Amino acid sequence: MRKYLRFVSQSVLGMLGLSVYILADTFFIANYIGADGLASLNLALPIYGIINGTGLLIGIGGGVRYTLRHTRGDENADSVFTASLLMGAVLSFIYVLCGVFGAEHLARLLGASGTVLQPTTVYLKV
Repeated sequence: MRKYLRFVSQSVLGMLGLSVYILADTFFIANYIGADGLASLNLALPIYGIINGTGLLIGIGGGVRYTLRHTRGDENADSVFTASLLMGAVLSFIYVLCGVFGAEHLARLLGASGTVLQPTTVYLKV
């Protein structure tokens, strides 16, 4: 039970840290850029969630598969790590390409227009 609570508390603390970061970012953007900056951030935030989610899926899924194979004595357990690393690199490259070359189109797809389009495009590129 103690191990379980340790892992759960670390996950909860990590999510709280991320939430505080987003809250602080939102506060500073609202105060210094205004409503358009806040709208831009909220339009771009789901893309951050998708990127973060796929990274967690690859990392956690690869870690679980590696551990299961390693504990069973499978000699090919290292191939799971390599495959996860390669998949993460390929998806990262795709995300970077989408951010560099398709940020404006993606911003429009998310609903950005007018004065909100340019800041949303910047957020998506970053």
